[in-house]
Amino acid sequence: MRVTRPSSSSFFPGKDLTELLPIDRPPAKRKRSGDDDDDDDDDDDDDDDDDYDGDGESVGGEKADDEALAAWRDAKARMTPELLHEQLTLIKTFAMGALRGMREAFEAGLRFEPDGSEGPFMADLLMLDGRVKLVDTEPLGEYDEGEERHFTAEPLVFSPIGDYIRAWWEGTASKLGMTMNQQADDPRYMAVLNQFGSLNWLLFKWEPKQLQGDEIISLMLHGPQEQVQQAAMDPTMEARWDEFLQRSFVMLGPARFDEVKDIAETLRTGELPPETAAARSRYVMGREFEGMHDEFMAILRKLGYKVGK
Repeated sequence: MRVTRPSSSSFFPGKDLTELLPIDRPPAKRKRSGDDDDDDDDDDDDDDDDDYDGDGESVGGEKADDEALAAWRDAKARMTPELLHEQLTLIKTFAMGALRGMREAFEAGLRFEPDGSEGPFMADLLMLDGRVKLVDTEPLGEYDEGEERHFTAEPLVFSPIGDYIRAWWEGTASKLGMTMNQQADDPRYMAVLNQFGSLNWLLFKWEPKQLQGDEIISLMLHGPQEQVQQAAMDPTMEARWDEFLQRSFVMLGPARFDEVKDIAETLRTGELPPETAAARSRYVMGREFEGMHDEFMAILRKLGYKVGK
């Protein structure tokens, strides 16, 4: 089967998640002098006694390296509810960008392996001006003829990106003094965390059966309580939309065509307000394609969006 891969040829000079979301970890403990690595029979050797407390000191009195300890204390001091909100918003934006890119690849007949072995990888997902794009689908395989297909968020959960996000969360939870199944003591931080329950599937590695892709996207967009029903597009409008897309690809070129598709998709999912979609599409198409922009607005109005006259 021949498939058309999502466009990834245009240069997208964005940053990956490691450049935007640093991971702070508690300092490693220093081994006591005289400890024998080969002595497995020491009943007095309790791993819990070597765990560091929130200041980087172990219960047993050992101290971490001075520089690492100072860095950890600085990281804890920098943490605020505002910074936590900013970082969780960044993670949500990256996760949503990844899911949308994976959805597009799936619709093109491409497959990510469920175990995350084929990504998405860090360098595949980049952010520029608040927009996250999956920039490389070339290594992906194709579905075999007649093979059962289903769109799932599982590859993202088990990918290097998912691992990195959970490593960030482990460090952040430690900074907040949270342990397993324990809430943050500070209600300001809990108020922030309660706004991002839609990320639990990624932070806590939900089971594969809970990771149906469209359900996860709906959860990300609308939260766990709200169920939103999308109206099906009228066949006549669908034909008009497809014809518009074909012409816009020829007239606008691949880069601006991708922008128009992105505007339409984020408008459909509710991520982009109609007035922002109108202004952004006018900028993308420019003065030389005002007629095409007017047609784009007419289609959106037919679909029920309030984008002006």
